[in-house]
Formats: sequence, C-alpha cells, structure tokens
Amino acid sequence: MKKTFSMLAVFLLVVGSLWFVWFATPEQNLPLVEPVYKPQPLTNSLTTITVESQHVEPLQPLQSDGTPPKAIPEKMQRATDDPAVAELFENFKWTEVGRIVKTENGIQQLWDGARLVFEAKRISERRSKSADGTIALSAVTGDKPPIENAEVTGAGNDAKLISSPREIWIITPDGKKFKISPPNIDAFAPLIEPSGKFIAFTGRLLNDKGFPSSQRLYVGNTTTDQYRVFSGDEHLHNYQIWAVDWVQNSAVLRVLQDHGETGGHMKLKQVRVK
Repeated sequence: MKKTFSMLAVFLLVVGSLWFVWFATPEQNLPLVEPVYKPQPLTNSLTTITVESQHVEPLQPLQSDGTPPKAIPEKMQRATDDPAVAELFENFKWTEVGRIVKTENGIQQLWDGARLVFEAKRISERRSKSADGTIALSAVTGDKPPIENAEVTGAGNDAKLISSPREIWIITPDGKKFKISPPNIDAFAPLIEPSGKFIAFTGRLLNDKGFPSSQRLYVGNTTTDQYRVFSGDEHLHNYQIWAVDWVQNSAVLRVLQDHGETGGHMKLKQVRVK
C-alpha cells in the first residue's frame, strides 16, 4: 500500500510541477487561454480526426455498485473526501510499459523487451499497451525546449512561450508509428483501452502565443476517428485531470481530477464509451 501510494504521489508531483514551472517564471503574469469551443482537428498520416463535441462535456459521477464505502484513511483525508479515491489508492498500480534508455547524444529510446520501439528527445514515463501490443506514449519530438523548460520572450501582451509540446504517439505491433495529437495541444498521460478501440489522454490547448489553457481529457474512438472532450473545472489554473483505468469490460473509463490548493478536492469520475 505504501509503495502504491508513493508511486501515485510521485506522478501527481510531476504533473503539478509543470504548473509550478509555468507560474514561477519571473516576468510572468501569464494570460489564461480562454476556452475554445470549436472542433479542433487531429491528424495523423492516415486520416483526419475531428473532435466530436463542439462543447466540453462535464464528467459524470462514478456510479456505485451498492457496496458501502470504506472509511477514508487519515493520511488521505487532506487529498480527498471521496471514498472511491481512497479505495483506488489502496489497490491501484500504474502500468509499466517498456524501459527507457538514454543514448550518448541525449536521445531517449523506448525498448519493449529486445525491440526498440521509439526514439525521441523526451519520452514520458506514463505509457500504456493494448492487448494486441499496440503502445501509446507521450513524447517531445520538436526542436524547441520541452514545455517544462519553455522559454518566455517579450513581456505583457507581447509575451510568447517558446516550446515543443508533448505529443501522443501510437506504435503498432509491426512497428508503424502514428502521431494522433495536433500541434496546438500539449498532450500527455495516454491510456489505450485493452482492445485498442479507444484511447484517452490529457491535453492543454495552446494559443497563438504558445501559452497553455487548463487541462482537458480527450477520449477518442480509434475506429471512427472521433474524439470527445471532457472537463470538470477547467476555468481553474491548477485543475488537473487524467485517465486512470478501463472498467466494466472497457465500457467505462475512470477519471481522476483535482484542483486543490487547500486539499480535499480529488474526485474519481467516469466517462462511458459503450
């Protein structure tokens, strides 16, 4: 239990640190990007993917199976008042896909057993794999600094954020690689459904000056190339959301969201895809 909680705590710290870098940069009082309620095209080398919903959809409460909730452990009470979150932390373990090897020239390689799967400037720790061996990952492939090391030029209305956003890539068992996130989204934490039909990831829209909005959840159907967008409190600067796991025979995606500076705001929600 302690190891599981520590692993998840480290993940939350890494995600939260990106927000700290954004807000802690000296000349910043950076503008928050206004919500953009337009279909955002996603493209890869095979097809054009369009966002299904013009408006961001609200997350749904996690449905109970009727089992009385367990008491929240004292050490968890500062993070959440949701018994489902406490139970998740008690049993959950992030999946580990492959291993990352850093080359002499600073490039990161992802190896899955004896197979070299992917190479990039930066490959994120959170990766997932479907039952047929398709891997979903987040990587930085651009020439500019990663967004956590972004450079700010100018000031006030002339300020710009110079960075290479994270991208979501799909690698098929036969080695084909497809980028499924567009250049105007900083995308990370992909979770592919066991059959490979659905994929979910967290994304932040970048405006024309490179500044990110709050986090949103993108849930896509890989057979129809349609995406839906979800959020709970995206108007908050420190709002975080990410996919946790697929349950009920992959009909439901469990989603964890948090926006708590004072604690107690972490909630477990759901997105039904079937």
